Amino acid sequence: MLYEIAKPFVMAVVRAVWAPTLSGHENIPVQGPVILASNHLTYADTVFLPGQVRRSVHFLGKSDIFSGRSPIARLAGAVMRGLHVMPVDRSGGGAARTAIQAGLEVLSRGDVLGIYPEGTRSPDGRLHRGKTGVARFALAAEAPIVPVAMIGAFEAQRGRKYFPRRRPRIHVEV
Repeated sequence: MLYEIAKPFVMAVVRAVWAPTLSGHENIPVQGPVILASNHLTYADTVFLPGQVRRSVHFLGKSDIFSGRSPIARLAGAVMRGLHVMPVDRSGGGAARTAIQAGLEVLSRGDVLGIYPEGTRSPDGRLHRGKTGVARFALAAEAPIVPVAMIGAFEAQRGRKYFPRRRPRIHVEV
């Protein structure tokens, strides 16, 4: 619910400050399960992509952002869950089973699952080797994979800084 409430307000600010563009949105099915598989350049990708897509996107996110015992860490985890982000324990093997189940539940409801096949943000702005999770989701849920390219976000955010500079050329190609 937080996602649906926050999206219009957040995107109004994002459009005013950063003006990202999107093309190819017609390639995203209007209903049924679908996987958006995108490169991951910056923290801002998780706003620029789902904010411009008409359907709600559920993302998998590293479990570190959900952990912590401080009130701020707990609040951050609750906010992330409200924004349709599900924790992934990246320590390997059986630890990821919970995330796989959560992703499959999203797809079984006919919703959109966003995934970064590389498994993490690019350290240098280039595309790196992906992991097999996206193919596993597609096969298990019989859901199409729609490739997405984030272009210009790495340069706009000057690598791994938290906020992109104002008025960069950020484009999302579906």
